[in-house]
Amino acid sequence: MEDIQADVFEGQLKLARLRYSNGEIEDTRADFSHVNLERILAFANIDGLSGTGYLDLSLPISQKPSGMVISNGTFNSTETGRLSYSKQGIAAVNIGMRALENFHYTALSGNIDYKVNGEYQITTRLEGSNPDLYDGYPVIFNLNINGVMPELFESMFITGSFEEAILNQVKSK
Repeated sequence: MEDIQADVFEGQLKLARLRYSNGEIEDTRADFSHVNLERILAFANIDGLSGTGYLDLSLPISQKPSGMVISNGTFNSTETGRLSYSKQGIAAVNIGMRALENFHYTALSGNIDYKVNGEYQITTRLEGSNPDLYDGYPVIFNLNINGVMPELFESMFITGSFEEAILNQVKSK
């Protein structure tokens, strides 16, 4: 199949091609344009996390004998937006979490890698400020999140606990 398109979270998914060979998907790239971050976060349903803005994503996808792989996927904000993460008691002990309570970003970008065994690596660069903290002094976050996807899904999407997923990863190291 050639030129596949679909609407996704108010944006658009485009695949230049989707071909099967010997029962496997040939290497392809899924390009998402102008995807609504607010809709993605609402779907993810991470307790205390919300945001606005739009993203473009490019995900090179390969199929290996035991599953799908994403190598060197990228995402970038297409405009400014806002992220808000607030949970009672969390921000009081961490200045970074306080900054994220009302973070107005000017740039949001990163890379995504996903392996067949469920291991993932997401690197994110988030630039902006919280107008309620230190007179809106600019802040840059460089975040590296990794682990095994099934554990992350269990913690984040089944229990809805974002901080539990992160804290469990920190404890296990």
